[in-house]
Amino acid sequence: MRRQLGVRYLPISCAAEWLFPKKPLSRVHSPMSPSLILCLLPGGYAVSRLDAGAPIPPWADGEGFVSISRTTTELSILALAERVPPSVRSEVGWRALELVGPFPFDAVGVTAAVTQPLAAAGISILLVSTFDTDVLLVKESHLGRATHELVAAGHRVLTERARKADVG
Repeated sequence: MRRQLGVRYLPISCAAEWLFPKKPLSRVHSPMSPSLILCLLPGGYAVSRLDAGAPIPPWADGEGFVSISRTTTELSILALAERVPPSVRSEVGWRALELVGPFPFDAVGVTAAVTQPLAAAGISILLVSTFDTDVLLVKESHLGRATHELVAAGHRVLTERARKADVG
């Protein structure tokens, strides 16, 4: 049975050229092949590794996308690279593309729709999920090629992202 996930609306916080937040921009036609909108977040990102028992450092939280994960072997922090102290073990040079959501938890094929074309092109990624959406990270050196592959797969990639002003 085919099921439509519904119309996606582009938030006002995304790209100045899309100023009409209630205008339907994309309809997800099938859970197996959704057409998605991704917004390039400003700034370069770093993935940092601290010891498993380390406290969350003050520099970890702030502007931009942040993800903090702890396992029994490490504390990983993904944040804007400019905030990470040079003494912290990090992998820098990542750019973040946020999938415009929210997506229901039972949505099938959302991440596959963006990861499969990139995998087929040999582009390595990191993927972080939040309650409402997913953030895809690619190395800065692969950003142009990744954007091309995503557009070729039927997705929209917006290359600017305005800062949230008074959007609830």
